[in-house]
Amino acid sequence: MIDAGLESLNWLVDLHRADAGHFVPIGSNGFYQKDGERARFDQQPVEAQTMVSACLEAFRITGDKFWNKEARRAFEWFLGRNDLNLPIYDPTTGGCRDGLHSDRVNENQGAESTLAFLQSLLELRLAEQKHLSMEALLK
Repeated sequence: MIDAGLESLNWLVDLHRADAGHFVPIGSNGFYQKDGERARFDQQPVEAQTMVSACLEAFRITGDKFWNKEARRAFEWFLGRNDLNLPIYDPTTGGCRDGLHSDRVNENQGAESTLAFLQSLLELRLAEQKHLSMEALLK
């Protein structure tokens, strides 16, 4: 089951990688119908958050640093490493914008989007803390 899960996650990671290397979630403006084209926009924060979670779980299970790198790549989408090079997270308000349209960010900052950002940040910090604790134990 782990092998099947990792194979599926690897497929998703490849599917969500732009030619330029950044994370590109499937947009909700059409989604991705079988045998069709994937919708490039409207990209949603929950997609980045679930990719962060899935990759960190793969990292926890396998210890393979590839998964940690992919979790960080997905997280960077919030910070502006995305198709428009615009931050989704707003440090001024502490909120997270509701998505990325083809020409702008969605300025709404709903609870779901903000929680998606905060959950991603928390999971990355906890994974980093665990890694540092393990390194300290091994010294």
